[in-house]
Amino acid sequence: MSLVKASSIFIIFITLMHPLTMIMSMPMQQQQQVKDIKIASSSSDEEDLISKTCNQTSYSDVCMATFLISNYTTSSSSSSHNTTIHDLAFISINATASYAANTSAIIAAILNGSTDFSDQCLSDCLEQYGDAVDELQESMVALESCDYETVNVKVSAAMTNSGTCEGGFQDEGVSSPLTERNELFFKLCSNSLAIVKLLV
Repeated sequence: MSLVKASSIFIIFITLMHPLTMIMSMPMQQQQQVKDIKIASSSSDEEDLISKTCNQTSYSDVCMATFLISNYTTSSSSSSHNTTIHDLAFISINATASYAANTSAIIAAILNGSTDFSDQCLSDCLEQYGDAVDELQESMVALESCDYETVNVKVSAAMTNSGTCEGGFQDEGVSSPLTERNELFFKLCSNSLAIVKLLV
């Protein structure tokens, strides 16, 4: 997966991530300039590692976009530290946890003052995503101690939560306002699991 192809979904992807929506306030030309500077500042070895790692995932375009976004939200590693697959796994899970937390905030905002009959489904989703945040945070702790089995269990549990959320609307026969977010969360979890698998 090339940086060019990943960049094609960058703007769409970035609007779904928190706190990265501030980038959208920039003029389009400035967004491109900032992105180009960040990509150019990455070492070719790092770009190669990211590309090879993302090619091992089921959703390589989302994977590449995740690491493009991380250039805006994480401090660069010191020049004496070479980026590793372990680093990429942590960044991926951290981005997934941030996305889950943002989704929880969006659900809470929808529920605020709403009297829609689908509120129970939304309330269930709020609980599911709250659990997902906890599970992903626990998985990052496990990752730091190289407990990959626990990482897999926790990320897999979080991944299931988005399906449970979406299934609630289907069971009630109502349209879900969270379908796109649930699908992207599933992909982020899947990619995280695939990257962690490379460490085992």
